[in-house]
Amino acid sequence: CTDLDAPGEVVRLVRVGGEELGPPLVSTGPWDGCAFAGCKDQCDVNMRKVISALDVKARLGSVDPRTGIYSSDGPPLSVEVALSDSVNICGCGAERAPLVVKATLRMQVSQDARAQGQPLWVQPKVSLRNADGTLYTLHSKTVLAQLAVNSAQAVLSGASQLMSAAGVVAFTDLAITEGGPRFTLRFVALGFGAHNQSVYAESQLLAVGKGNFPVLSLSCVACDQPRTSKTAVYRALTRPPIVQLQNVVSGTAVQSSSGLRVDAIIGVNGPGGRLENEFRVASSGLVNFEGLTLLNGNCNDCVNLPLCGAGYTLIFLANDVAVESQQFDVPGGNRAPRWTPRTPPANAVIAVPIGTVAELELNATDQNMNNFRIRQVADPASGVLSGEVAPLQQRPWGVKEQILVPNNEVCKHPITAETLGWGIEAMTSFTPSCASAAPQFPGPPALVPVCFQARDDFEENSISVQTDGEVRCVHMHVLAPSAPAFLEPYYWDAEMAGLEGISVPMTVDRASLMPEQEEEEGMMRPPGLEMGAAIPMKYETGVGCTLRVPLRVEDHFAHPHDGERPMLQVLGHRTTATTVYGQEVLSSALPMGAVVETAARANPYVSALVWQPTRGQEGRVYTVCMQVETQYKGCQYRFYAAPYQGHRAQYCVEVAVERCKYCMVQGDSFVGLSMSYHSTYTQLWAGNSHVLRPAHVPTEVPLNLGPVYKAVQEDSLQSLAAKFAVTVKDLLDWNPDLPHDPDMVAGRAHLLTSQGLYEPGMAPWSWRNGTRAPDAQEVCFLPEVCLFEALPSAAGAAAAKQRSFDCGDCEDGHEYCTGRACIEGEGPPPWSNSTCTRYVGTRCQLCQACQAEELDYAGHVTVPGFFRSAGCDGEAGNDAVCAPCSVCGPGYVEERPCTPMQDRVCRKVLPSSSGTAFVPV
Repeated sequence: CTDLDAPGEVVRLVRVGGEELGPPLVSTGPWDGCAFAGCKDQCDVNMRKVISALDVKARLGSVDPRTGIYSSDGPPLSVEVALSDSVNICGCGAERAPLVVKATLRMQVSQDARAQGQPLWVQPKVSLRNADGTLYTLHSKTVLAQLAVNSAQAVLSGASQLMSAAGVVAFTDLAITEGGPRFTLRFVALGFGAHNQSVYAESQLLAVGKGNFPVLSLSCVACDQPRTSKTAVYRALTRPPIVQLQNVVSGTAVQSSSGLRVDAIIGVNGPGGRLENEFRVASSGLVNFEGLTLLNGNCNDCVNLPLCGAGYTLIFLANDVAVESQQFDVPGGNRAPRWTPRTPPANAVIAVPIGTVAELELNATDQNMNNFRIRQVADPASGVLSGEVAPLQQRPWGVKEQILVPNNEVCKHPITAETLGWGIEAMTSFTPSCASAAPQFPGPPALVPVCFQARDDFEENSISVQTDGEVRCVHMHVLAPSAPAFLEPYYWDAEMAGLEGISVPMTVDRASLMPEQEEEEGMMRPPGLEMGAAIPMKYETGVGCTLRVPLRVEDHFAHPHDGERPMLQVLGHRTTATTVYGQEVLSSALPMGAVVETAARANPYVSALVWQPTRGQEGRVYTVCMQVETQYKGCQYRFYAAPYQGHRAQYCVEVAVERCKYCMVQGDSFVGLSMSYHSTYTQLWAGNSHVLRPAHVPTEVPLNLGPVYKAVQEDSLQSLAAKFAVTVKDLLDWNPDLPHDPDMVAGRAHLLTSQGLYEPGMAPWSWRNGTRAPDAQEVCFLPEVCLFEALPSAAGAAAAKQRSFDCGDCEDGHEYCTGRACIEGEGPPPWSNSTCTRYVGTRCQLCQACQAEELDYAGHVTVPGFFRSAGCDGEAGNDAVCAPCSVCGPGYVEERPCTPMQDRVCRKVLPSSSGTAFVPV
């Protein structure tokens, strides 16, 4: 713990064993309670956990790929920690040494083989307790220790029967005589209850000596080696191996009494053999692998010209200990088939775009000239058998020749020279499916393992024998056929983004599309952006102001045979909001209220990011990143889906939502807006000289709500509230990016500023993953500037605001004055209805609109209407009064229709001279 309690005071770097680590493994701070003051007295007690539970086995040792046993020779492990420049380092202790980092390495270790049978390192302690959890101290009781689970037929030695004292039994010399991976201790307490019942408790599973002992040895290691029987060809070993489990007594290894399980595996495996009956359980420390079956020999059956290829070794495993035999041969000449040229190399990567087919050719031969076949097998690593491989079409090639030896002896299974003249060719193909394609770019490559194996089958002495050759796997790299490129608002393609796994990158004359980017090549790269990452285009807007960013993407690719083109759509990917106090990844892909205009998938695809910020979003810089969703051949991919902020592949724009800026939206009024910001009508008008008629401010016209102040040293919310004659609550309301923590509200914490401390752009908070934050906290405030008297007291502040408003400002015919407030009364405020002597209006309200009547095609009224009969005259409380439209009665005709603003006008008519028509009077 040191000076790590303020923004920018963080653990900048943690490196373990040369590897740099970051979130979520590392906690970087800052932390409450880690202030510089007093930390020199807290060096050993006030610590914070930076990283924990980090597995360092791979940094200190390795696992044997054959046995799976981990080992380490104890190399040094470096731990490096770096702090940000703004941290003040404490001097600890009397010598004022710089604070050091505490590092703890936790290990699971085993006793040395020479300690086998010695008392357990941690001796058990058993407590006898009553039902309420208190210690049972009434009488001393006998407690027995036993082995409940015993994986090695071990003996529990030492004093295993003790009497309790004050309800506790502490064993001191219990020992388990044999090593093993699974033991459980059971403790039995005798003599409880009327019938002298016993109760017991068991420990968790524990291992004894795992990884060190018992010592293993092979019987006759230096003399007879295991070999297979010629009578039961390729079956049981005629001299089965014998494994001895040993203890070390007085420095000498002697046979133990263990009953551990011992497993046998193949070490060196020249012929590609297999084991059967490969494990045994020791009896008194001895394991006889009688009946261990080893399939596939490595020698021919020629009497006069014996010849052997690479043979075998056997590895025996017990309790994470391994011992390996010497190499030996197995009679019987059956050899595994092997791959020949034109077969792809092992683990070759073959690219295949979606919409195409990859042809595969396989070739194999057999040194014994046995009949064999090539088959598809599951991937050994994953166990998955690819379903995208066509059936194998196999045909033989070359000619088999009988191999003769001296005296014209024909060998049953001769091992021929390396150059062979026959084999099998197998043709197949791989057709990638959508499921095997990568879902997004960047992302892990879409590698599909496709594996094959050659197997021969024959009978010897009526015994069916199969010999499997090497499993040959290739990795089909499924590629997207192409990738789209952004053309607007700035150019960005897959090559620039470093996207991999794409067959045909988009080619275009970049110079004609991105002249601005070329001009900026010499500028400083924003800290936190990876090399090659685009510098986002920047925009500014205000609350209620509509921002429209054009988006255009295109993919030039078309399938060479059917001409199909990828269909595109732009979607939001990730948005981060940045302030001087931190950066937050939003839970939604776009900021609240923002949309990417949707349209049918097309190529090219034209859309726009449209956003009208709302209250609460001002004061932040939003980094809005896009992705492109592509559909092609029934498959769907997403491009530019960068995994984190600042990644090279991201495509983003930056939008700064300015504080103290506002655009009127439908339904807003000048008065209502001023009231919502705890200001006044005249004050808002005074700050916007471009507004000529406050009652008719068009939408999308930016308004200045007040000045913006940039914090300096020692500024706090309390000091600014006093300076501007406003409240802290108002400042927090006008600046929603400010922290609402108690210290900030109470004025105990100062606002961040680089004034006098850092050069522009050099403060610890100036850059967050490539996004530029202000050098100092900015504060929007709306001071009382339109009063013709001294600033009011807190009690009269509300009344002063009302005095600056006049109902005469409301426009006759469109607005009425409302929001009645009492400004004078009997006695001290606030005043009730009975004590108030003067009311005034506080805002202008749009008058209600009357319902227009609806007519059918013949002019008959289908929905009755209403007209404004009174009100809406700008006076206090006089909203529009809507009355039903009049209806012309018999002998009257309509001269003017009824509208929402006036009633219907009817005129009386008289019959004409012909008596068939009427004329107006």
